[in-house]
Amino acid sequence: MNLIELELVQAPRFRIDMRSIHPTDLATRTASQIEHLELPIGRQTIPLGELFKVRCGNDDHSDATIRLRGDCQSCDSIGHRMSAGEWIVEGDCGDYLGKEMQAGSITVEGNVADHTAQAMRGGQIKIRGNVGDYLGGPASGERSGMSGGEIHVSGNTGNQTGYRLRRGTIIIEGNAGKNTAAEMVAGTIAIHGRVGDHMGHGMRRGTILLSQRPPLSPFGFTEPRRESPAILSILLTQFSQITNGESQFVNQLQTNLHDSHRVLGDKAVQGQGEIFWFANEFVA
Repeated sequence: MNLIELELVQAPRFRIDMRSIHPTDLATRTASQIEHLELPIGRQTIPLGELFKVRCGNDDHSDATIRLRGDCQSCDSIGHRMSAGEWIVEGDCGDYLGKEMQAGSITVEGNVADHTAQAMRGGQIKIRGNVGDYLGGPASGERSGMSGGEIHVSGNTGNQTGYRLRRGTIIIEGNAGKNTAAEMVAGTIAIHGRVGDHMGHGMRRGTILLSQRPPLSPFGFTEPRRESPAILSILLTQFSQITNGESQFVNQLQTNLHDSHRVLGDKAVQGQGEIFWFANEFVA
């Protein structure tokens, strides 16, 4: 394996733009060459080696695995437009993780700030901690949010999760904030914990799976009906593959596969989005 380790020497007082650091690029470089790469700091740049201790074993030219260590809350845009390879972040990190990501994988052992997976197109992101606002949302000035890929969050997410989601899958083991799946166009969101107000507001299509009955407006969604459609079995298989069996939600879905409630909406926009929740949690 072509492993490259970047250890933050000291947490800086400024933001670090990591968008130029790609596994495919670092795979062919020596440690010295990596240290001399310039990182944007506002309108200036700084050599990577002044911020990070670099260790690498370039035993081949395959796509690299970059392991980032330290308190990296000031590191933004990790995995920006990533097309191959792997990032492993052993700690917290900043905004715009996985922005416009196309392929490859990112694993974060800590928490992530806002705008994670903005306009994501493919690949896989696993976050062991919590995530801030706007997970899977659109890039600035764009209408469509995440259009592909898979995200698994072990903790909670903030507000506006899955805003204008077009395709892809988001699995959240904890709670999700307000306006989750607002204006959702397609794709799938699964949430094991609680959800905030205004979930699914303006959603047109797509599928949401919940452990608990959500706070929904009767004017926006149909009356609940007890159903057990075949799509749930298909999603169970997909979720099991994404989470590698490390999911409370998957376990609960398997237990309640043939006992769920379903509503459609948002009726205000003639939407046909589906929301399911397990009947043994809240029986209407």
